[in-house]
Amino acid sequence: FDISNQNFTIVLIDPTGVAPTASSAGIALRSNQPNPFRRETTIRYQLPQGGPVALRIFDPAGRLVRTLVDGPVGAGAHAAVWDGTDADGAAVSSGIYVYELGALGQTLTGRMAIIR
Repeated sequence: FDISNQNFTIVLIDPTGVAPTASSAGIALRSNQPNPFRRETTIRYQLPQGGPVALRIFDPAGRLVRTLVDGPVGAGAHAAVWDGTDADGAAVSSGIYVYELGALGQTLTGRMAIIR
């Protein structure tokens, strides 16, 4: 059996049983939980070393909805909770939103759904 011309998909599972949505240079961005959600969701991420972090939520049109984290964060596992509101505290509408983690020169993204 020759595997040289075969395509494979490798899925890495962390000890919590959640597959990372993306990983690069030790940075990991996990799928938000729950997804879809009604009231709030938790976005988990991990950093191999500390540094400036930006965790932002964008609407389907690519407009910034809310910034959850913007500043220095230490190495290790972290979590941010989004309550489905924009920067002014108004509830966002149902739909698909993108969360974006910028850290250590990398940008990782995930998608989530809110149901009202």
